[in-house]
Amino acid sequence: MLHLHKLTFLFLVFFLFVTICRYLYWTDWGEVPKIERAGMDGTYRTTIIDEQIFWPNGLTIDYSASRLYWADAKHSYIHSCDMDGANRQVVIQGIPLPHPFALTLFDNLIYWTDWETKSIHTCDKITGSEIRVIHNNLYSPMDIHVYDERRQRQTRPSPCGSNNGGCSHLCLMAPEPPNFACACPTGVKLKSDGLTCNDGKFMIYLISYFVASWCKVLNV
Repeated sequence: MLHLHKLTFLFLVFFLFVTICRYLYWTDWGEVPKIERAGMDGTYRTTIIDEQIFWPNGLTIDYSASRLYWADAKHSYIHSCDMDGANRQVVIQGIPLPHPFALTLFDNLIYWTDWETKSIHTCDKITGSEIRVIHNNLYSPMDIHVYDERRQRQTRPSPCGSNNGGCSHLCLMAPEPPNFACACPTGVKLKSDGLTCNDGKFMIYLISYFVASWCKVLNV
């Protein structure tokens, strides 16, 4: 099981919900730079990219082609690969990318922000050609997204979409059948039926009280 609170040294924890394969993806440029994935329920955690990678800042998904794109500011490149890390390809590398930070994708184009040029750039997602600046003179260009229904097509009904999958609290998508798993709030255990959480109101209250008390002590 993947415990998100134990993911240390993460510069960009980038969760992308992929309705086709029910995985989430994130980059980590800590002591061991890499790109990882896991099921939405925290299972099947695996590293998919760990070579020629140092500062994997931006991360995005081409849903139509089922490919993952990322930018590395240290090695000055934008690469792509299959959703499992295979078939890695170079899109852009070198001089045109002084310090890429975030990127997104729409149709046949990728878009990215650059800290050094203080601009938003775009190019062809496959060939890397037709590079151009679409907006400049930005003080500190950070994240970038494209919002369009074509970016995340619903290919099949969600198992959590009907009656919350039968779960009393949290219904999490999973890679393997039945393609979902029930979960409970922090401090509450799941019953043996795999659907219902124990009554954990008192435990949740104690956790909330403990956190609030420490925040007061630390003057946070």
